[in-house]
Parts: sequence; structure tokens; C-alpha cells
Amino acid sequence: MMDIFLRIKEIIQNTSTPIVFEIGANDGYHTNLIYKILETSKKPFKFCVFEPDRRRYNSFCENNKNNKNILFFQYAMGNEVGFVDFYLSGGEEARPGKQKQHFTGSSSIRKPKLVTTAWPDMVFVKDKTFVNSIDVFFKDNKLEKIDFIWMDVQGAEVDVFKGAKNTLSKIHYIYTEFCESELYEGEIGLKEILKLLPNFKIIENYGGDVLLENEKFCDNR
Repeated sequence: MMDIFLRIKEIIQNTSTPIVFEIGANDGYHTNLIYKILETSKKPFKFCVFEPDRRRYNSFCENNKNNKNILFFQYAMGNEVGFVDFYLSGGEEARPGKQKQHFTGSSSIRKPKLVTTAWPDMVFVKDKTFVNSIDVFFKDNKLEKIDFIWMDVQGAEVDVFKGAKNTLSKIHYIYTEFCESELYEGEIGLKEILKLLPNFKIIENYGGDVLLENEKFCDNR
């Protein structure tokens, strides 16, 4: 199994003008790693990053303080355009024998369900966030293709993919988290995700994350 970041390097090497989306950036740790790959490629690139949790912005900026060519959008991606409920995660692991961790990276536009059973110390506060769709963003920004999407949207995969149905032929690779339990209301598993992406095949299954390739990618480079 090839490491996902080696895969990203390979994907970037095979396109002259990389266009990359990161949907759900949290504190920007992975943003920085992806940016370094793009920067090292010496190719003209566009890197669009989406993160709706305003609490994570300072950490994001700290992790990417030297990265000048990131297009950052402080909203969620989904299947509509407008304001929706947004469930902000919080709390910290306090159970004996468990590694201490803060639950600030599990916010979602999907209402929590089994996630609070799996992690009893995780709590959520309902807020609002603006949401856009890939279809609308793609059209508004006059894009011709998307080479790679990194997704970590905490159970909202179904929303993002339904909001991209008119753009799927222009998307080459998608790396997404998935879960076979309904941690968030309406969350779908890998088989259901593949039904929404009929021309995509599995390249690597990392167990909880999967890299998909569009076999009918319409490359308009």
C-alpha cells in the first residue's frame, strides 16, 4: 500500500497545472503537508481550502504561516447554498486508561448520533455556518477540472458528493474518510459512497480512508 502523500506527489507530477481542494482542514496540519508537495512541484497550482470552524482559524494560520498561495474559505461544503446548522465539537478525553485528547476536530453539518456513544466525553454545541456546493463553486470560479480532493467532513460525505453531481466528470481523484457506523445522522458507508460516484474505483483502502480515481475523468488541461 502506497502512503497517501506519495500518491499525492504522483498525482501532482502527472498534471501541468494542479488544482487541489481540501474540504475540512481543521487546524491546517494536512494543509501544510499538501502545500509543500505543491510548492516543491514548481508548477502553477491552485489550492482551495475549506474549513467552517472559526475556532480553528488561528491554529490554521500558525501551521501555514509561510504558505502564501492558499485560497482559504471559512465555510462548509455540502448540497446547498446558504446557512445551515453546524454542530461544534468539544470536550476532552477523561476516562481512565485513555490517552488525553481534545475533541475539537469533529464538528459537522450533520447532527451527532453514535459519535457521542463511541466517545462519551465528546460534546457538541449547535451553531450556524454558511455552506456552498462544489457544483456552484466550480462554476462561479470558472474551473475546468479538479485534480485531487482531500475530504474530512465528519459524516457529511453524502452532502458533499450530492453537491458535486454536475462536476464529477471533471474530478480525477478523491481521498475521503468513511465510516460504516452512523456516527452522524444520515452518514453513509463506503458502498453507498461508491453508488454516488459511479465512475470512481478504489485505488487504496486505508481502513477508514479511501483513495478513489475517476476512470472517466474529463481532463481539460
